[in-house]
Amino acid sequence: MMMTPRIFLSHHLMVFAKITLVLHIYTYPLLLSTLQKFLESEVSFLPAFEDEVPDVTTVAIPALSFSLEEYPPGTEFKAFSVRIRNRTGWSRAVWWKCPTETSLTSFPLMLAWGRGINTSFSADADAEGSRAPKPKAGSGATVVPGTSRMAIVDMSIGRSHIAAVDKDGQLWTFGCGPRGGLGLGEDTSESRTFARTGDSVEQIFSFPHTGKAVVCGSDCTFCITEDDQLWSCGDGLFGRHGHGTESDHYAPHLVDSLVHYKVNKVSCGGDHVLLLTHGEVWSWGLGINGQLGHGDCITVQVPVKVEALNQVYVQDIASGSQHSLCCDVEGHCWSWGEGVDGRLGLGSSCRHSLPNRMVWFDETDTFITNVSCGNRHSAAIDDHGIVWTWGSGSRGQLGYVPDPEKESYPLVSTLGENCFIHRQLVPHPVELCFATVKVTCSASATFVLDENGFLLFFGGGDEVNPLLQSTRSVPLPKLCEAMLEYRITDIVAGPRSAVAKCRGRSPEDKLHARKAAKDVKELIDIQSQKFDRWYPSYPL
Repeated sequence: MMMTPRIFLSHHLMVFAKITLVLHIYTYPLLLSTLQKFLESEVSFLPAFEDEVPDVTTVAIPALSFSLEEYPPGTEFKAFSVRIRNRTGWSRAVWWKCPTETSLTSFPLMLAWGRGINTSFSADADAEGSRAPKPKAGSGATVVPGTSRMAIVDMSIGRSHIAAVDKDGQLWTFGCGPRGGLGLGEDTSESRTFARTGDSVEQIFSFPHTGKAVVCGSDCTFCITEDDQLWSCGDGLFGRHGHGTESDHYAPHLVDSLVHYKVNKVSCGGDHVLLLTHGEVWSWGLGINGQLGHGDCITVQVPVKVEALNQVYVQDIASGSQHSLCCDVEGHCWSWGEGVDGRLGLGSSCRHSLPNRMVWFDETDTFITNVSCGNRHSAAIDDHGIVWTWGSGSRGQLGYVPDPEKESYPLVSTLGENCFIHRQLVPHPVELCFATVKVTCSASATFVLDENGFLLFFGGGDEVNPLLQSTRSVPLPKLCEAMLEYRITDIVAGPRSAVAKCRGRSPEDKLHARKAAKDVKELIDIQSQKFDRWYPSYPL
């Protein structure tokens, strides 16, 4: 007979009787500490007995009511038989479900690093009550406070703030919000704790909509709601928030010009924005270098469709500091804007104010599925998971170095920082990046997420220094060994920082990760030996 999942004790028993929980299990420290925390009762243990475990999702007793829905989907639970003893004897046994040790390492959290991150909040800010693992010493990453108790579905990072949407569609912001970037209804130039933009802890502003995606720009934030509408707030310079003025918005407002369209994706560049609606590309903001793709260099303060792409169905977009990229469903890649250093991948450094198809990919029969832009370089992933890069390699952000026996690109030192006089006018494959799931570019670095949940990176600057614990640039892909204990599920790079969503690995996954990491490091060592032979003055 199935046992009832709830126990109700009368009020006088709670007042006059000292409650002792007897768990029919040998020892389970986590369950013990959890029950003691809520009941402040003495807990004792008896030998376990084996019974059929019923499907219980909630256990409630006076002073303790804890729903398993607070744990993320996919959490594994172990059931225990629990009895309560008072002066009259024992109660009937009920079942208590508690997360297993394996699943406790799988709570999602956000790790951030880069310029301003470690000074915006303490690495121990999330320690109290957190069920998630902490970053390994030397990783250079910090847990974003509060995220270990949130089921994050989307996130983004800007110049000085982070935004996220949880599984309930609630919009959260964190960091510095000058000119309204946090959307909390006021100018928050000083760093503040992680606060929900709807019904927040401080009760500053109510965002009465369900979000599903979020994107951060330079001191501005965009949120796509469940009904595919676009809301934005923050700095209005060049009309980047899309409301038709340069006035700052300290709280999210609906972008009225897009109410009749379903927004799929937004990408924020330095001072311009790209938007995708069912295969159509829109752009607005600063257009001085042709980065809007309208055939001119005019600044636009409201979304305008990129007419030159009307004949293609676009599936991904990316915007850099002064250039833009997109790829369509047929695998073709398009670029426009400033072309210095070959960042457009068109074989020259010329500027283009209209989208141009990158014929190099067509000639090599390469099918592009994902694109990303940095300040002066670009990256893409093909349908085989191979990463391609082009543009400036001044900080090693292209992930490869030319063979000096074939090409003459010397390694030099500029302003005390090691960098390369190296640029790539057409796409080049990154040898060590295969089976890639996502690529994202910061100002002067590139981050790669592979199918094993590993993070690889190359380049230099504030977004790489914390991971290296050094100011050196990395010209070849490097495995972030300090984060191998995590399975990274998503990564987003900002101008000088980055944020990753990850979970702890199960014991089985850790074993697999160690084997896979060993293979990756062997390949990296082979390339490093070549590099040391080519450039002995710059040993890796």
